[in-house]
Amino acid sequence: MFQTRYNISFGPFLVSFTALLCLAFLACYTVVSAIADQSFRLNTPESVRRAVQMMPGNADYHEVLAEHLEGTGVNPDEELRIVTELDPRESRYWIRRSFRAEVEQNFDDAERYLLKAYGVDHGFDPRWALMNYYFRRGHEAEFWRFAKEAFVMSYGVPIPIFRLCLLMRDDPSLILQALQGRRDLLSYYFQYFANLPRLSAAAAAAPELALSADTEELPQFITYCNQQIGQDTESALTVWNSLCRRHLLPFQELTPAGGNIITNPDLAVDTLKQGFDWKPLGGDGVSISPSPGGKGLTIELTGQQPDHLPLMEQFVPLSPGLRYAIDFDHSFQGAAADSGLRWAVYALDSQPGAPPLATSAVLTAADGDHAQVTFEAGHRNIARLVLEYRRALGTVRWHGTIGIRRISSRILQSAAVPGE
Repeated sequence: MFQTRYNISFGPFLVSFTALLCLAFLACYTVVSAIADQSFRLNTPESVRRAVQMMPGNADYHEVLAEHLEGTGVNPDEELRIVTELDPRESRYWIRRSFRAEVEQNFDDAERYLLKAYGVDHGFDPRWALMNYYFRRGHEAEFWRFAKEAFVMSYGVPIPIFRLCLLMRDDPSLILQALQGRRDLLSYYFQYFANLPRLSAAAAAAPELALSADTEELPQFITYCNQQIGQDTESALTVWNSLCRRHLLPFQELTPAGGNIITNPDLAVDTLKQGFDWKPLGGDGVSISPSPGGKGLTIELTGQQPDHLPLMEQFVPLSPGLRYAIDFDHSFQGAAADSGLRWAVYALDSQPGAPPLATSAVLTAADGDHAQVTFEAGHRNIARLVLEYRRALGTVRWHGTIGIRRISSRILQSAAVPGE
């Protein structure tokens, strides 16, 4: 009797069968998923509900179903609970659930859900949501805590954060504290308050920012100086001098206490017509141009100019209590008798037609090429230096050309400040 043994291995068969089952499952899942997605995209309460039934593990479907339920007056809390259980690391689901709890005045739950969002998401949105929540609840300490973090995590200009902070408390100093000295945020702060305009708030950041200013920031700092001259002249001067030290402006620093109060004294560079630099004014019958050689200005009057006309001016910073002398070098082309030209120092707040604080003598060729004006600063920290034409009574309008070569300043002596 013969006995035959057969060794049959089922291993390869099982592997193939399992693979076929997986492929069948994936194909089925793909079909169901596609049908569910198509139903979801119809975005009606019934179609979204069908999508949820087909794909109950899809958190996005449950979230949209919750929106539809709430829109029809049905409580969506159960759907929102499912959403956070399905995807607990998605912060926006916790934020949505928090908002719903707040609407229902379940404030403990609302705060807890937001803190859940904060715990799983290190980005901006949970911090912004917490800021808004504590603003609505009037909890200042918590508000400012998350304001600090929101600023750090913000992208772009954080204007909404600035606005919400001012609504919480109209105190820019608290915003400065929340910025924690970050230069990029200080720059946004400066731009925001300078454009409101709330220059007193901008002044808190401007001097520090100017210390590290770059070329791209130059226009906004010059605009700031324009706005602050006469309002907060000290801040304007601090910023201006920082720009000069960094060679963003081609001028020497102004030092009123040391007597240097003239910007661009030899007019060697084109005037900015802004800030503390010269502003050529001119008008009908007047031509102003750079002098040959690149230094100074040449001013021509045709005789058609008005009887009184300012030709050029500059804001000059002062140190209260000092007496200043300003010296002018000039030259005439042609006759200069009765030129009607003079240098004058005006108070910044003087009204049109008000007398100047001091004037030079009328400029004439007979007096040589030098003129001077002296004046006391008094309580002032700023004044306006003007070259003006004023026709004298009984004379015709002067026509001719004057070259302004150099303007320099110095201290004569300390002067008693009126009222001291």
